[in-house]
Amino acid sequence: MSPLISRKLTGRRGLTEAGGAAPAPLQADLRVGTTLAGYRVDELVGRGGMGVVYRAQQMNLQRTVALKLLGPELAQGESFRERFIRESQIAAGILHPNVVTVYDAGEAEGLLWIAMQYVDGTDLASELCAHGSLEPDVALPILEQVAGALDAAHAGGLVHRDVKPANVLLDSTRAYLTDFGLTRRTSAQVSLTAVGQFVGTIDYMPPEQIAGGALDGRADVYALGCLLYHLLAGRPPFEKESQVAMIYAHLQEQPEPLSSMRDGLPHALDAVVGRALAKRPEDRYDSATELISALRRGLGAEPPRSADVAARESRPVATVIVADDEPGFRALISMSLEDARLTVIEAEDGDEALALARRHLPELVFVDWSLRGTPGREICTALRADPRTTGIRVVALVSRADRLDGAALVAAGADDWLRKPFSSLQVLYKVAQLLGPDVATV
Repeated sequence: MSPLISRKLTGRRGLTEAGGAAPAPLQADLRVGTTLAGYRVDELVGRGGMGVVYRAQQMNLQRTVALKLLGPELAQGESFRERFIRESQIAAGILHPNVVTVYDAGEAEGLLWIAMQYVDGTDLASELCAHGSLEPDVALPILEQVAGALDAAHAGGLVHRDVKPANVLLDSTRAYLTDFGLTRRTSAQVSLTAVGQFVGTIDYMPPEQIAGGALDGRADVYALGCLLYHLLAGRPPFEKESQVAMIYAHLQEQPEPLSSMRDGLPHALDAVVGRALAKRPEDRYDSATELISALRRGLGAEPPRSADVAARESRPVATVIVADDEPGFRALISMSLEDARLTVIEAEDGDEALALARRHLPELVFVDWSLRGTPGREICTALRADPRTTGIRVVALVSRADRLDGAALVAAGADDWLRKPFSSLQVLYKVAQLLGPDVATV
């Protein structure tokens, strides 16, 4: 983990953009103690051009969340409201350890709101305000995590469209990319419109987004290149006195060489930035992780170990038994976990799953309780009653037709559950949540 994240954090997140004045806030303020849509407002933690963010309590689950409220000015347009809800639902499907999870969104009392995972820390904008720029060995792991989050979104056909320092949150262990409520489906047409629309931030905006063209993941690669430049140089690649001049620079100009902005930066980084900020998407890196790989080479940093090397050099942190009689289901789980430090064992039926559990003492057992061929309740009961399997954690994968609720699942012995339809990424994310930060994915 980077020194920046592991040391004591220096500020509260998200009050302004680094290096610029705070935008005029929209009026969406609530008093502390107010309850809106089932969330009790506890503290104001951020304010921006589209609304405010509070630390709040989700009353029915007693869960701390970040509650973002958009101003009533934005809620007045019916098409805007519908798009906001739709795109928030899309964003809620992005499950990745470096993505702030979207829990819910809606409209209440004339305000559009979105409830997200609360990250107790700071953001990159605050860090840049405090330090001006970051050392390469500090910036690299942060950029690497943001790149992983972006590629996960791109794999789902989504484009973030607003990658900037204020949208990268930091706690004591990792970096998180937030504000996925601004996403669009790949190839969606966008335009540069009035303040308050979902258009992104000019400092990091790719030419095709400015021109209102179709976007794909390479638009976010451009923005990530701008973020890279900002972290190492201490300012965005195009620092101009007016927005018009900045827009022109994104469309027509080349940034000053990164190596000239600061002593000690290798000249090899100039080519990395040049390709990341290419005016045409087809001239850029194809993915965010490809950009980070080039950055590593430019810095002369040791590349991360491959999954094969990691598997040989370290023991798995857990064994996962797939207890199901459906081959397609077992294949899905196995693919979900192939990039994590986990050993996956497939069981043909419940009896075999129980025998394997007793033999291998795994951390997790997957049981689909809706399939009659896998007696999930019986397996759970047997596992909980056997002192040799006390370290096992059980995840139930529940079908739509199964009416078991969370309380019933817990009573039957499950530690957590997913309800179908679920993706391989959701399964892997659930494993990571239960096992904690020791699960390494590549």
